[in-house]
Amino acid sequence: MAAPLQYEQLVEKYKEDSSTKVLDAGDKKPIQVGLLDVVIDNKYKPQLVRENGRLKVVVEADANGIKIEHPFPNPKVVLLGAAQIKQRDTTVEATAFRPQGTPTSFPPSKDDTAQDRTRNIPTVIFGPDDRVVFHDTSFPWRLCGKVQTAVARGSGCMIGPRHVLTASHCVNWAADGSAGWINFTPGYYDGSGPWGTFAATTVYAYVKNIGALLDKQTAFDYAVLVLDKRIGDTIGWAGRRVFDDSWVNTAQWAFIGYPGDLTGTERPAFQGKVVVTSNNPNFTLNGRSGGRSGSVLGHFSDITRGMSGGPLWGTWTGEEGPRVVGVCSTRDGPPIAVPDGSTNQDNEFGGGQALVDLIIEATTEAP
Repeated sequence: MAAPLQYEQLVEKYKEDSSTKVLDAGDKKPIQVGLLDVVIDNKYKPQLVRENGRLKVVVEADANGIKIEHPFPNPKVVLLGAAQIKQRDTTVEATAFRPQGTPTSFPPSKDDTAQDRTRNIPTVIFGPDDRVVFHDTSFPWRLCGKVQTAVARGSGCMIGPRHVLTASHCVNWAADGSAGWINFTPGYYDGSGPWGTFAATTVYAYVKNIGALLDKQTAFDYAVLVLDKRIGDTIGWAGRRVFDDSWVNTAQWAFIGYPGDLTGTERPAFQGKVVVTSNNPNFTLNGRSGGRSGSVLGHFSDITRGMSGGPLWGTWTGEEGPRVVGVCSTRDGPPIAVPDGSTNQDNEFGGGQALVDLIIEATTEAP
């Protein structure tokens, strides 16, 4: 199968796309951006106050303060098993969608101020740290964003009109099989994103991954969030593809996520020329995956907490944008300073046919 474009080719591709497709107001599909969304008692009378170029929503409070409830409801959970997975045409591979006139760039615009925010926490870095913190809301970087729950922060990317791909272990799973609230902010940077924050109404996954992961769990460590609005119609989404063995040891991949060490998960980071060093596509869920197999994609790129759920993607000739082939999952054992030539103690993405089929299921059942 044809390989994705090399780093240098991507620079030229997006330079050409940016110069030939000028943004036209008539091409843009607007979406209402929520600046504040809270549940508050009717006894309070909110007021809008403009002060020093800022807009505030204020209420009068007594000594007991005010009670603000979280606005996001708990999503419905769909755990796919053999019975739930319908027979679909999985040979049709969806390409990325880029709204007409959307500006592009490659690589993303570097954020030179981010290094001032470096934090000394445990990391899994091999040799020199190749991650670049960026601030760029052009295509395709706008597709990536921050996933938040009541207990954790992770990464994700748009994979459909209102669909976000992230890791299963980024979901706040409960013991009874339910999930706590979870939301997504595309283009998140320092507390907010240009298009607001969207709640997940449904979560599609194969397994509820919690805690340390075995290889089988890593191979299925992905979830698709169905959002309450079709933000993808406005900003676009990435395509999908099954990772092919012929792409092992090729430096044609990019990875994006929100690192806890560099930015406290407040700013995104990009790593280009990522090499997948191994592909084990033979994991199943003992009949619960409907015959679909998940893959463990080994690599020695740099990850830290907060980057989980971020996409591994490549871009092919003649296509508008990237296709996702993997989701940032975990590492195999304790970190090592230098790769030793084997897959021992590598970092790992989850991928495979099961990943593509999960995306197809979610985007078809909840369009």
